[in-house]
Amino acid sequence: SIFLLFISLLYMLESKSLIFPIVLDPVIFFDTFSIKISVPCSFSPTLSLCILILLVFLNFNFGISMQAALPEYYQVAYALTEHTPKVVVIDLCALTQERSADDEAWEVSYRKVIDTMPDWRLKISAIKDVVQDNEDQTWLSYLFPIVRYHDRWNELSREDFDEIARKSWYKDYLKGALMSKTVENLRLNEEERREIENLQEDDVTINEINASYYDRIISLCKEKGINVVAVSLPKYDRTWSVQQSSMSKLYCTSRGIPFIEYMNDNKIQEVGLDLSTDFYNSGHLNVYGAEKITKNLGGYLKEWYNLEDHREDINYDSWNESYQQYMLEIYGGE
Repeated sequence: SIFLLFISLLYMLESKSLIFPIVLDPVIFFDTFSIKISVPCSFSPTLSLCILILLVFLNFNFGISMQAALPEYYQVAYALTEHTPKVVVIDLCALTQERSADDEAWEVSYRKVIDTMPDWRLKISAIKDVVQDNEDQTWLSYLFPIVRYHDRWNELSREDFDEIARKSWYKDYLKGALMSKTVENLRLNEEERREIENLQEDDVTINEINASYYDRIISLCKEKGINVVAVSLPKYDRTWSVQQSSMSKLYCTSRGIPFIEYMNDNKIQEVGLDLSTDFYNSGHLNVYGAEKITKNLGGYLKEWYNLEDHREDINYDSWNESYQQYMLEIYGGE
């Protein structure tokens, strides 16, 4: 009906800036909450250079929680219609997992990207792919999101209407990242941590559908002369295994892209991560660990991709202001 169309359009206009903000960056980070929290001073282990590096060269974190390969490809495709960064950084968290949109736990990552996609050409293409690969997903529910959320009213709470609570998670000066000063001492569970470090899984294989979307990301970037770097950030929950790491290395080698793995003792020592102070929980870095990863990864990117230093460029004063806000928030302006 016309009413459904009107409400759906309002939803898209309201929400599109949440996933697709305006950015101007030589490095863009995509993928999981891990990245959203690990590299820009946040609480996860996956991608988006911290403010420390934002001072040197511009970056933006497009990481979202519960990311799957299909929506990640369309995030990249849309971002590259507006920008041509020198480097796109991804993680391969879905490489060995299904992460189907028919699974409600994973559907959220599809919805976050497709429901808010401003580019209708890409939106239609994404819906086509989702519906083709997932029998429970429908064109109608993506074209008119209210069809999917029409009974959401029954779950509403104060937080849904509290603008301050909603925005407290996402601060503009963090350029797409999240951060937490919460500390969990992982050394208190040394035996379990060591067990997870050596976790073995049977029959771990590359998911061909997800690999095809990572392939599309790499191909699209290469067509535009953009470098692709894959990373795997440290985590000590049971979502990671030695086999997953091996598959990621194998995939990156076969595609000719660098793979930086932080989930090993040598790299952790190189970065200087302290398991007693640098994690928000077993699966995510806190701001202190994120700074260390950021410094290391930023150094690598600057060395290999000749990224320009913008700290003294008056055209980017707002980024210096963001740094000052960050320092004030984390260290009281020290």
